[in-house]
Amino acid sequence: GRDPAWLLRASGGHLGYAEAVPIHRTAGWWCAGQSALHSVAYLLFYLQVDGWAGLWHYCFPTVAYLSDSTSINSLGLVNFFGVVAFIALIPLAIPAWPPLRRRVYQVFQRLHVAGAAVFVLCCAMHDLPILLFAVPGLAAWYVEWRGRAGGGRCCSPHRLHATAKLLPGTSWVELTIADGAGIGLSSREAPRGQWVSLRVPALSRESHPLSLSMPASRSPRELS
Repeated sequence: GRDPAWLLRASGGHLGYAEAVPIHRTAGWWCAGQSALHSVAYLLFYLQVDGWAGLWHYCFPTVAYLSDSTSINSLGLVNFFGVVAFIALIPLAIPAWPPLRRRVYQVFQRLHVAGAAVFVLCCAMHDLPILLFAVPGLAAWYVEWRGRAGGGRCCSPHRLHATAKLLPGTSWVELTIADGAGIGLSSREAPRGQWVSLRVPALSRESHPLSLSMPASRSPRELS
């Protein structure tokens, strides 16, 4: 894989995948916190104003509150999407909590993108101007995803052999992967932003992005 080209160009080569992850994490928790605060505040407000009947009317697309009306209330419909977004935020945020994420990373990895898609869609249906904030990020993700899919093989069904070596004096482990299947994963150079997503079946089911560092003297069919 390779970091988004637009991100590297915009930051003069100083902001890549590894640097963007903490920014994404901070922005994500800020968004989750503000969304939860907004949702809980309005739920309590509606409950305080008109009780449970008012909360049902203001937050669900039920028949209008007035007894002589049979139309669907638009406020309840709009707020209903907000309620669904708040519910979708729970499985999106809980697996992202660091202690839990480390224990069940595969759950976090499978839920995060799908949960974020539901959350953003419902937020947009709740308040359309949210798209002004969501579209740039979605466009960047799509361009980067298409670039990985079109620029080369982004994943392989093959199981490749690797050797692990603990670097002297450090806690770093160097993995050397032999491209014995000839699937085109190797490269003679590893410029800034180059990384590969690896899954070690003997350890876990999830994949992790690891940076590449391969001296030019190595075999062109090996990655380190």
